Amino acid sequence: MFIDLIGEAGVLSESETWLGLFMLLMFSALSSLVIFIVCRAYFADIPQERPLSGSLIPAAVLTTLIYYQNSMLPGLSILMIAILAFIHYRSVIKDMADVSFVFWTVLTGLMIGAGLTWPVLLANVVVAAAALGWFRFRTGQQGYLLLIRFKLEAAKAVFASLQPMQGDIHSQHEQDGMIDLAVEVKLCNISLDQVDQIAAIEGVESAVMVSRDKLEANKKSR
Repeated sequence: MFIDLIGEAGVLSESETWLGLFMLLMFSALSSLVIFIVCRAYFADIPQERPLSGSLIPAAVLTTLIYYQNSMLPGLSILMIAILAFIHYRSVIKDMADVSFVFWTVLTGLMIGAGLTWPVLLANVVVAAAALGWFRFRTGQQGYLLLIRFKLEAAKAVFASLQPMQGDIHSQHEQDGMIDLAVEVKLCNISLDQVDQIAAIEGVESAVMVSRDKLEANKKSR
């Protein structure tokens, strides 16, 4: 019965057709939620808002809806989706990573609209697990910059908290009683809890840890 609702909703009663469409959209939202999680994890260490991630779930659901409603003319539906993707994403795509997430999202919506619900969901979960595992492995291998902005009177406490991290000072600038400090660290030597502890020191205005590779790539794409 479930397969009939998903795969042959067009030949069933009106209530069953609506139920089949609802199930498709729910699967699309769930599958794209997996993409959203991977996208947020990938851009987690870039201190710049990425509006792309917030649009992935609605885009997948809308793609599924368009393809489902025009299943008799798949060429037309794919053209409509391509136009929609171009209009919506042209202002938020910054690099090839963004293009990959958009392609993954649109493909997910298309395949679920075609009725391949479980295979797409399972494939997305497997790909997401592999991607998150790779992100976790890479974070322990690459260098990060710990960016701290603090007042002069907080310098002693800040440098004392940096000693256990085995980091190297990348740059240090003082202006108007404020110090901007960039320290090169490895994620295996520092945790996000330590960053929060530095940020909580009195006189510290901000403390952020960013990936040097992603930060440079993000600057080039702007």
